[in-house]
Amino acid sequence: LSWQAAWHKGHSLAQTVFSCIYLLRLDRTAPHALLHSYCRIIRATCKAVVSVVSDARTHEEEDLFTMTYGLPLNGDGDDKCLSILNAVEETISRQLRACKATSSKRRLPEDLEPLQSNPNLEEGLCKALLCRLRFRKVLSCVTLISLL
Repeated sequence: LSWQAAWHKGHSLAQTVFSCIYLLRLDRTAPHALLHSYCRIIRATCKAVVSVVSDARTHEEEDLFTMTYGLPLNGDGDDKCLSILNAVEETISRQLRACKATSSKRRLPEDLEPLQSNPNLEEGLCKALLCRLRFRKVLSCVTLISLL
């Protein structure tokens, strides 16, 4: 989020948002649904912002904001990134409910894989992740709506 904020302030996309290796090589995040969906929605938001600013011609020729430096802004299925993020959010919500229901046992049902190795911290991690996912969804929706 801080890199995206720096990009919105006018810094280079390559030196801010895409300094994260996961955004450059999205195929490496595919096995991890949470990270993959989060990276895809960041990329889709960046693409939408660059596209709208370029189409509206509200930038100067020397602005770094619209320069993409050949970065992979276009991805297959990025139009579905919000629905994928919703699915991940639902999974983590189920995990949080299971943590609360089994707080005395500190054990998740077998169909849910723990997010980390310490079962005592699982509920707090689920809450923190849900807050971040919901914030990212709102930020992306507001960004996309305000650009229309």
